[in-house]
Amino acid sequence: MDLMRTMVLLGSLDAERRGFSKTAFRALLCIADPGGATPSELAQRLDLSPGTLTSIAEDLIESGHVIRVAHPTDGRSHVLQVTGSGAAVAAEVLGGLTLTLGSALGPSSTSEIRDLALLLNLTNRLLNQYVPPK
Repeated sequence: MDLMRTMVLLGSLDAERRGFSKTAFRALLCIADPGGATPSELAQRLDLSPGTLTSIAEDLIESGHVIRVAHPTDGRSHVLQVTGSGAAVAAEVLGGLTLTLGSALGPSSTSEIRDLALLLNLTNRLLNQYVPPK
């Protein structure tokens, strides 16, 4: 668990260095998942009120990292998706975390490190979804 906390802390510090709040950066990473996310999905995943999420989403849209597109099957809804710049920021930070993870683990293949980073990311998402914040 210490490794995961360290990874989350490093990600947060990198996000802050780039001008993102921790919550806005977590939102960007969730939106960067394939297919993006609806605002209600994102609010649930991040345990945010709809008003707070709307503010964060608008900031990400204004920064050019996220766009709002029509939902493919629900005409009443929309999906948030990353732009090229949003995807680049997410990839840079996650790539840096993968390198940090590789340094901490010692000799491992790139594939093994990538798989472990994905597992840690998934574990973190599941914990955020099912464990209420203190």
